[in-house]
Amino acid sequence: MLTLEDTLGGHPLDGGTLVFRLPPMTDAGYRWQWTRYGVYAPEIRVTLAAVPGDPQACEVTMTVDLRNGLSPNLWGYGIVSSGGAGFAGLIAGAIAKKALLLTGAAIAGPAVAVAGATGIALLMSAGAIYRWEVRKTSDELRAALAAIEGAMRALDIFGDNPPPPPPPTASGDGGAFLAIVS
Repeated sequence: MLTLEDTLGGHPLDGGTLVFRLPPMTDAGYRWQWTRYGVYAPEIRVTLAAVPGDPQACEVTMTVDLRNGLSPNLWGYGIVSSGGAGFAGLIAGAIAKKALLLTGAAIAGPAVAVAGATGIALLMSAGAIYRWEVRKTSDELRAALAAIEGAMRALDIFGDNPPPPPPPTASGDGGAFLAIVS
């Protein structure tokens, strides 16, 4: 589902890098969801390196640049935190008015305290959420490497590449997927 966009630094077998554009979610189903929309990486860079002593083998390394996604993620976490804090403040103000029978400016104290605590708690969770998104991206890259390994093994065994997986269906099942664990 990746599209080769460019090569950087010469031929891939001579140390160059292949640059693949990630497809939009509508084209790939949810196959690259976390890489494209979790960490906002628009592309994957792939390098190939010969394995010393084995002319039939190479090492494939896939990388994504996480810098593009830092600002959108920080903005998103900030918006969610401030929205959650505002909502918690409204709820706290309503409870203070109804249950504690507070009026006027006295309602603001509990509302502001709850809003501030909620906002801080939501912001503190942003780091854990971002690490989770990066782990999901790593899982997608590992799945792609496993698919490459499976295709290479099939080529060695059967002498031909296996057919590509079927495109995602309307039900979103994504078709069949073969994972090889080595």
